[in-house]
Amino acid sequence: MADAHKAGEWLVFPRGLVVAVSVGAAAGILFGIAIELNGNDDIRIRTDGASVTIVIEERTYAQGEGILVTVYNSGTIGIDFEAGTYYGLRITQLDGILVYAPEPGDSASHLGAGQGAEIVWPQTKTNGEQVHAGIYRILAEGTSIDGDAVRDSTTVNILG
Repeated sequence: MADAHKAGEWLVFPRGLVVAVSVGAAAGILFGIAIELNGNDDIRIRTDGASVTIVIEERTYAQGEGILVTVYNSGTIGIDFEAGTYYGLRITQLDGILVYAPEPGDSASHLGAGQGAEIVWPQTKTNGEQVHAGIYRILAEGTSIDGDAVRDSTTVNILG
């Protein structure tokens, strides 16, 4: 029992352990700050061949808040989209029921490698009614110039 500590005595850690833990903690904090300040906000990673990516700024939005949606050709070859659609973009309920399909307007139906198209979804149905709070799927479908189908989707949560 000679090694047992008496009440009121300090427990002493080896100096090397204290230094190592302190340096590691400080390095972790500094690394986290550096990533936050210099982080790459551009999550568009290029893929060899055909690829489409849906990019949204947040995963959760307040009801009525506009949602910026980007359809991005993250591949190295062009993508064609169905005529009469805005870059193959659709917003559905999780069960697949169509909620919103933007008007194509004067938009082209092709995205070259590295090109993107943006639209703000005002959280309305195609008929103009406000959507209810819930989870919605945003998806885009197209065909590469090689004839391969490309598709991407993401979900967004709308709080009531």
